[in-house]
Parts: sequence; C-alpha cells; structure tokens
Amino acid sequence: VASPWYGSRAADRLPEVCAGAPAPLDPALRELARRQRFCDGPNGTPSGAYLSLRTSNLALASLAPTLSRIDGTLCGGSAFGLWSFDSLGLQAMAEFTGFGEDNDGAVPTAGCHTAAAAPTPTSAHYTAAVNHYDVTCRHGDGSWGGDDRKPCFWYAAMANAIFGEADRQ
Repeated sequence: VASPWYGSRAADRLPEVCAGAPAPLDPALRELARRQRFCDGPNGTPSGAYLSLRTSNLALASLAPTLSRIDGTLCGGSAFGLWSFDSLGLQAMAEFTGFGEDNDGAVPTAGCHTAAAAPTPTSAHYTAAVNHYDVTCRHGDGSWGGDDRKPCFWYAAMANAIFGEADRQ
C-alpha cells in the first residue's frame, strides 16, 4: 500500500524541507513536516526512516526480484486526495517535489504499482484518486465522485477475495 518500491523524490527533497529552504517554504508544507515528524533527526534533519526512502537507496533495488510476487497494490494518484487536514500539506509537498507524474503527495503512482492497475476498488491493483494518508483509510471512502475514491472498499474487497477463496477450498 503506497509503497515507494524505487524510493521517492519527496524523501530526496526532505533535507531542504527541514532546512526551510528555499524560503519561503509553503506554510502547509512546513506544518505537514512538523505534524508528521519529517525532521526529527539530529539537529532537525530528516529522520533516518524517511532518509531510507531516498531514490539513491540501493537496498530498495534489491527488492525488484520479489515484486512479481505481490498480489495486490493500492496506490494514490492525487496529492490533494480526499478533502482532509492532510490535503493542503501533501499537495504542497507534491508541488515542492516536482514529481512531473501522478503521485499521492509522497510516492509516484507508477513507482508504487507492481502490475497493471485499474481505477476500480475491486481490482487487485487499484489506483485511487487519494493521497498518501488516504490510502490507509484514515479519512474513509470518498463520499462523492466515483469508484476511484474508495480505499476502504478496496481493503474489504481484497479481504473478501482472500477469505472467500479460502472458504471455497
């Protein structure tokens, strides 16, 4: 779920965010960094956990041979996502990062999926019009729009597919 299999340019840019540069840093991004503790490393630098998600981390490349074994992925394709307290901060992060492709505010959509994806929550590989925090079901399903705003429904559909199959055996 929202996995940065190849790292994330957002993690690459965190040292700048933590340093407050380039000034002035978007207030929504500054608040997101504070709330999510992006800069809890030594002397206000990015924490080690976030630094491990940089695109230069060679350990992430070692996962490539295992990606074909992944049976399902849920990835966000909208930095703003569902309207929530996190929306403006993740949109600001995406703009600061300059992804240049669909993303969830932290991870590019293409770098998250391990197979062809669809915008329907019954698809094993689902691209939802949600952000990085929405994919966790933190804000529920979208109450307007279509099937591309239903991360919670995807979890239920995947559980049903797994456990429903087990009941038939």
